[in-house]
Order: sequence, then C-alpha cells, then structure tokens
Amino acid sequence: MRLKTSIYLELEGDINTDFYDLKEEIPTEKYARWKDVKPLFIQAIRGKTLPLFFQIVFSIPESEYAKVIPGYERDAASLSLVISYDREKLSVTTGSSLKEFSLDRSMEKLFDSYIQNLLA
Repeated sequence: MRLKTSIYLELEGDINTDFYDLKEEIPTEKYARWKDVKPLFIQAIRGKTLPLFFQIVFSIPESEYAKVIPGYERDAASLSLVISYDREKLSVTTGSSLKEFSLDRSMEKLFDSYIQNLLA
C-alpha cells in the first residue's frame, strides 16, 4: 500500500516474524490480510482533504486459486488486483503470472472475468 497525503506512507505488508516471541503466534500467511491493514489505511486518509494518491495491491492467497481460476490453479504463480487513485482517476488493474511460460491467455481472461463479476 502506498499513500500520499500530507505525508507519504508505504506499507509492504510482509509479516515480520521477528516480532513474535512464540512460534505458535507466527501467522501462517506471508502477507498481512486487508482486514488487519484497513484500519491503518482509513486512519491515514481520514480528514477533509482527499489523498493526492494511493495504490493498494491485493494478492490472492494461493489457497483461493481453485475458486478464482478453476482448472488453472496449478499453473498460476501469482494473482493480484491493483487499485490506484491519483486525484483525477481511479483505476483497477489485474495481474497474473504463470509458473511456466505460455502464450495461452485463458487463465488471465478467467481471472479478469472473475474480478469484473466481483466488482459488479
């Protein structure tokens, strides 16, 4: 997450395992979930003036691939959704990568369709 208001804030979202004292407390996910980061984002944009810019990158957990791109879950290396705002426009972009090179764009089209339906 990147945010520009009166300050510039950047949050990578990687879980810092050094923070936890006990192994049992360490989250199993590599990245923080939106529900945990959202209050920080809301607090940072709260006020009368709109942000100058923000960008949020959502990575789809691998455990959700079968639901999002059925039939292609074993081929996918990553799936992401990028939401950007720059004071004049809001844009939503999907991103996907395969474990192996392919000219076939069926997985990308399926992911795009899933996101379009989700946003509708």
